[in-house]
Amino acid sequence: MELKKSIEGKNEGDVIDLTFTCPEAVNNIPEYCEKNNYNIKEFTKNNNSWNIKVEI
Repeated sequence: MELKKSIEGKNEGDVIDLTFTCPEAVNNIPEYCEKNNYNIKEFTKNNNSWNIKVEI
């Protein structure tokens, strides 16, 4: 998962900005964030992709 890879080496409070096109990730990413106590700051759809900003 791209979010998990992006989190490596980051500090608590950092914000990760991720763009993705996989429709399954629309559900998987928020579930992953909830399980790991990450805060979704923004979640938007742009044409054929989505953008999510997650505070770790």
